[in-house]
Amino acid sequence: MPSDIGLNEIFDIMNNNVENKFVETVIQLGINKMDDPDEILLMFYMLHRNIAFGENYFTIDEFSKLLNNSMGLSNPLFDAMQQGESNLQKKGLLEFQCVDGLENREVFTVPEPVLNKLLADLGINNSTPIASIPTDELIIHSNIRTKNMYYNDKEAAQVHNLTTLLCEEKFSQVRERFNQKGLRCGFCCLFYGAAGTGKTETVMQIARETGRNIFIVDMSKLRSKWVGDSEKNIKQVFNSYRNIVNDSPIAPILLFNEADAIFGRRLKEDSPASKTNNAIQNIILQEMETLDGILIATTNLTENFDPAFERRFLYKIQFQVPSTAVKAKIWMSMVDVVTEDDAQTLASKFSFTGGQIENISRKLDVDYILSGTVTSMEKIISICNDECIKQEGVRRRIGF
Repeated sequence: MPSDIGLNEIFDIMNNNVENKFVETVIQLGINKMDDPDEILLMFYMLHRNIAFGENYFTIDEFSKLLNNSMGLSNPLFDAMQQGESNLQKKGLLEFQCVDGLENREVFTVPEPVLNKLLADLGINNSTPIASIPTDELIIHSNIRTKNMYYNDKEAAQVHNLTTLLCEEKFSQVRERFNQKGLRCGFCCLFYGAAGTGKTETVMQIARETGRNIFIVDMSKLRSKWVGDSEKNIKQVFNSYRNIVNDSPIAPILLFNEADAIFGRRLKEDSPASKTNNAIQNIILQEMETLDGILIATTNLTENFDPAFERRFLYKIQFQVPSTAVKAKIWMSMVDVVTEDDAQTLASKFSFTGGQIENISRKLDVDYILSGTVTSMEKIISICNDECIKQEGVRRRIGF
């Protein structure tokens, strides 16, 4: 069987390195003498995950997939682990994950004392930070410029409520209540809607108002052409975020901007690319499930989201194209020369987002510098006509 082949290779390496401290610890804990060879192989697999990815968890879903791949693990072991009756669990080498005193029987971990004992001689400690946070990906809240934001009534109420919640006093109260009820304490939020409706800027302003820094994920660096690197990159993001949460008096916001590039549907595994995609989705889903902090994802698209992602977002705010009244306020705030009547006319005539109106404002400033002439209403309408592009179809709604 494939599992026997893998185990024989491991034992050959151990026999050739009997004086190695890691091998000595494996023997001392009796891992190599367990009755079920599949359990020995699974233990080494868990250690490999921790060394390679800094990851100390293993889900039921992942185990189920291993039953059908080249590792060839047995179904009886799967059943025993679900019941907490495997030898690994009886010997204290593997246990169900415990979060805030609540046992999660869908996830397995190696107890920290066991893990640290096994990995200490490799220079690895489970409490050692896995990755540092690049300074260019950390936005300090005090450096964010104040910007007036204009929303439709529904978005305004939702953004206000979320901002109030993320103020540290309220946030701590909510976390304490969740802890008392044995609920997850992480907050995952989705901002979705058309481009230019203020999703990203809203995150910035929430961070500024609540005193939270932002760890913004560079989406271009996540996917790799090399096998296994994309998964490792995703895990490094969450490991880095955990480190900064532990080192910060106030939890920062983990921001996945334009998240549709990485948050997607799991695919039929008929190619290496689809297997990599599914592995990425599973990692993100598990990390969202165990998150201890604040994650906000923004996207223009939701139809490609897996339903499992939708369930994990506690708050979902749809940013719609502003109403005529709101657009008039945006025109007044961004273009000094327009009167109230002009703003109403422009808002009624053009179905623009705030981002598009900002583009027009910038073009008007450039035109003034180049020509030195005061902007006229005719000039504004001309630039508006140039800005118009046929709109795409309506996106799927998923609600608040």
